[in-house]
Amino acid sequence: MSAHKRQDHVFNNSLKQTFIELASLVQQVLDQETTKSVHGSAERVSKLRALLNVLRSGLQKPVFALTVEKPKTTAVGDFNSRQHGDAKQQMVFAFRQFLEALRGWEAARGPADSLSRSRHLHTACLNLRLAVGKWTDSAIDTEAEAQAKKEQPGRAHQITEGKTYLTKIRDDFAELLKWYTP
Repeated sequence: MSAHKRQDHVFNNSLKQTFIELASLVQQVLDQETTKSVHGSAERVSKLRALLNVLRSGLQKPVFALTVEKPKTTAVGDFNSRQHGDAKQQMVFAFRQFLEALRGWEAARGPADSLSRSRHLHTACLNLRLAVGKWTDSAIDTEAEAQAKKEQPGRAHQITEGKTYLTKIRDDFAELLKWYTP
């Protein structure tokens, strides 16, 4: 059996790291050669990077470091950690698909290719929007939340603030994706 974690985060600890991973994907997929050769591409890349940086900086709030001591679970980890890990993996994959579709749309040649790639981009945007929703929904460990509120009832307001920020992440992604969908 694996060693028990000392503390469990109320809000999943990988949130901040995920934004670093997403920013790295923007760099990998939408490289500088593409942004130089396609009209408006640099602006789209800047908009993506700015959103990721702003959302990541909001995760510096103390509520996102809130931890509690939960009872031991099985050796494979607690349910929320597995669920959030799966949702994160799906969201990062959907983000990559979105970036690839965006790059393809930017490189389209002719009306038929542009229409086809525009549809692909639209589908990728819808998929990413759903994946971000699932990821933010799973970002809070409800067992740890209940434990935190039980230990210190005054934390309820702080936890609500964190949940509100998760909604902001979801909403800001949805707004960004509107910019890419017809």
